Amino acid sequence: MCGIFGGIGKPDPNVIRLLAVCNRDRGMHSWGLFNGKNIVKDAGDPKTGLPKVPAEFYDGATIMLGHTRFATHGLKTAENAHPFNISGMVGAHNGVISNNHDLQKKYDLEYAVDSQAILWMVANKGIDSLSEISGTCALWWWYKNKPDQVRLLRNSGNPLSWCRDGETIYFSSDADDLRCAVPGVETASVPTKEMYTISAPRLTLMKRKVTIGGAVNMGFRGTPISYGSNGGWVNQDAGRLLDQWSRNPIAMCPGCYHTQAHYGYSYYQPFEVTCSRCCTKFEPNKHSVYWRNYQDLCNCSGVGCGICARTDIIDEFGIEAFDDAEEKICTA
Repeated sequence: MCGIFGGIGKPDPNVIRLLAVCNRDRGMHSWGLFNGKNIVKDAGDPKTGLPKVPAEFYDGATIMLGHTRFATHGLKTAENAHPFNISGMVGAHNGVISNNHDLQKKYDLEYAVDSQAILWMVANKGIDSLSEISGTCALWWWYKNKPDQVRLLRNSGNPLSWCRDGETIYFSSDADDLRCAVPGVETASVPTKEMYTISAPRLTLMKRKVTIGGAVNMGFRGTPISYGSNGGWVNQDAGRLLDQWSRNPIAMCPGCYHTQAHYGYSYYQPFEVTCSRCCTKFEPNKHSVYWRNYQDLCNCSGVGCGICARTDIIDEFGIEAFDDAEEKICTA
């Protein structure tokens, strides 16, 4: 699981930074940004890396696109961080391609990261080549010969939402992060298998149906029954996985009540983790909740919805991350 986010039109640098920080809980192995001209990326936590990006990087940009990575294929290096510049196209991917080996063999590729392979396919074989993939996929990409356009696409395996705020369209993997970064906006999900083409600075949005390969039942990353001891994915029956997970405790941060799947596999371990939302340090085995009870409390569609039980957080950029600290129960 990774995070993708960005803004098209007149993106506010503070909103982009906040979206990056919010997407940390989807990946902290590396991060990257693209401003329509240059890519800046590095290994490590975006919250520590972003302050090093000079203010000039954001000046005058009509597009600002980003990614946070949880590594599944390839080492945790700056080279393997997204975005990637491939064949005159810059892009980033959230998901895992289960037939990555077969695709790379078919097209004689030797990329370290599965995302590079599917971006190469889009750049060199066209968007219809994505019908060949198997796995989870949410993408943004930009063509050098069409510098005013950004394309968004996902299949049923990964979320992707967008909103409009004045002269800017923002998008992010998690709709709650959009509502956090741009208070008061209405969000909408990018429909599966429908490519959005967003143009700037005069905002237009075009839609096109696309054939894209489907997701497979890969289970939830970070649970003791879906993530192997060697760090590899394990295919699971989704219904059985949900039933088992509902009977297992899931770690919940005592500072902001945020739960996240990557705490789940360690709920029985007596070691300290750091909450990706509020940076509280806690031991998962001492702070956990049963998912079924959490659902009863919160009504949201899954664990860690980002609305329920929020706390007031001021990050190092001086941005108020959550504007409804008093709201302790999800009403959505």
